[in-house]
Amino acid sequence: MHEFAVESALKYGHKGTDTLEYIGLTLENGRLLRPKLYHFAKNDFEVHEGWRKEIFEKWLGRICDNYEAKICDFSEAGTIYAPTYRMILQFRGFFDKEHSEKLITEEFPDVPDEIKDRCIRSMNALREGLGTLESPLMQVGIELDASLKFKSFKYYLCVERTSIPKDELAEAMSGFADGLGVNRDTERTGCLTADICSCWYRPTFIGVNDGTDETEVKLYYISELFGRSLKTKPAEQIKLIGGALKLDNGLTDELMMAWEEAHLYPEGVAFTLGDPSVLRLYLKELNEAYFR
Repeated sequence: MHEFAVESALKYGHKGTDTLEYIGLTLENGRLLRPKLYHFAKNDFEVHEGWRKEIFEKWLGRICDNYEAKICDFSEAGTIYAPTYRMILQFRGFFDKEHSEKLITEEFPDVPDEIKDRCIRSMNALREGLGTLESPLMQVGIELDASLKFKSFKYYLCVERTSIPKDELAEAMSGFADGLGVNRDTERTGCLTADICSCWYRPTFIGVNDGTDETEVKLYYISELFGRSLKTKPAEQIKLIGGALKLDNGLTDELMMAWEEAHLYPEGVAFTLGDPSVLRLYLKELNEAYFR
């Protein structure tokens, strides 16, 4: 992990193409399963291969025109024999209930109706659970297989625009989980939220990956470090989150080495609803300006 992370930061970070958004680490029971790179779509498609442009033009281009969206990030996963491709759009603001439903219903004609129906049902359930007037929809995207055929529908829902306390968030999300047909596991979600928040993180959004074969739902947290604390606190935060998530000691040591050599720290954390043994860390590279 350490070697992959440092090499990726050099190639795609501030000293390279400057397109690196995150280095994602998927963990199971505290051990690393696989790494994954997330890139910003910098300068349109200046540094990107043709498949990304093809995804944009076929699936997402009209949404940018009709809903003031822009490409947020893209990534490639899987193996060289069975890769998958994803691209996500970011909206400038939040929509009301009617506009978000219209977007999902009309702008994705090739997404199965049952998946679009689940998306609308879950968006509305979360909005009601959080007690907000606006739709929580903040990002939407698509995942394709090696033949650029539909694999899953991806969307991200905000959970931090609410007055509900952190310790009540799990219960507020229960109707949303029911709408998607995933295990709500309210008690476990509440305990994990408390543990993660004790390490200077806060819950920020939910990511849904809804495919023809399975539905995966992740709750994301983001670091609350900012300003000068980013220069001194990440190492301590790595140790704290390593203990809270019961990470393998070797992995925690590698995270510390990545921080020391490339200023990579876990800005984001996520876990899968219904399967808390699967966790994700999202390593971000800090600009050298922090260390002058």
